[in-house]
Amino acid sequence: MLPYNPFNGHEHFDFTFSGAKPAALLVHGFPGTPAEMRPLAKALHERGWTVRGLLLPGFGSDLDTLPVRRAEDWTDALKNALLELRAQHDPVMVVGNSMGASLSLGVVEQIPIDGLVILSPFWRLSSAVWPLLPLIRRLIPSLKPFRWMKLNYQDSRVRGVLQKFFPKIDPDDPKDQQAMRQFRLPLGIFDEIRRAGATAYRAAARVGIPLLAIQGTCDPIARKKLTRLLLRQYAGPVNYAEVDGEHDLLDIVQPVWDRVRSLVLDFAVRLEQASVPYH
Repeated sequence: MLPYNPFNGHEHFDFTFSGAKPAALLVHGFPGTPAEMRPLAKALHERGWTVRGLLLPGFGSDLDTLPVRRAEDWTDALKNALLELRAQHDPVMVVGNSMGASLSLGVVEQIPIDGLVILSPFWRLSSAVWPLLPLIRRLIPSLKPFRWMKLNYQDSRVRGVLQKFFPKIDPDDPKDQQAMRQFRLPLGIFDEIRRAGATAYRAAARVGIPLLAIQGTCDPIARKKLTRLLLRQYAGPVNYAEVDGEHDLLDIVQPVWDRVRSLVLDFAVRLEQASVPYH
């Protein structure tokens, strides 16, 4: 996939911030790592919560195995981490970001907890190609997504996307630009993400715990019309907030970060104060 692994830094590893009895499990998105969840983890930990940032199989230092990973690998890891937290903590909350939101929604149907937060919940694309991925992955096992794109490397949005895939690459360096054009991505990964999203949509109708959903109004990836469709399926009480942001709501340099942090902390406080457990 990549000539080197850009996600080997300590910030990308699984982490635990030990605190008091309330606990939160934080689940990153694609192609992220626990690094994207650290700002929120620190905010919850300052409130006294125990926080676990989960590294999903096939990501971070395990990136070389991503092409052979299945959605079940991700959900099994999430289940195991959640069971460990639930055995020692109360209340327990899960926070899923992007693809992590879909994975979390599918798992909490099977492991009852006290509350769920989904940020920029990605569960499908509106493209007609999306349901055809099981066929496409057999016909075209992999592709080079950046090879045919005419990228404006000075565009901040383009640089943001590239930084997500290539954290240590300099977009202004011609050699690094060539490395990006050679980047090969197995299409099977997207079919596994599709499967996780389909499971999340079905599970939503059977999950009754309190839910906080935060959606960026300008999100080009997890579009608000699809988030609203998912929430109409949800069986439990929903707290829904649309905020002035795009897909990455956890970037502390963005103006939306303070609002997102406040919403999640308020939700956590309500779970702490609840007199009757939901599970």
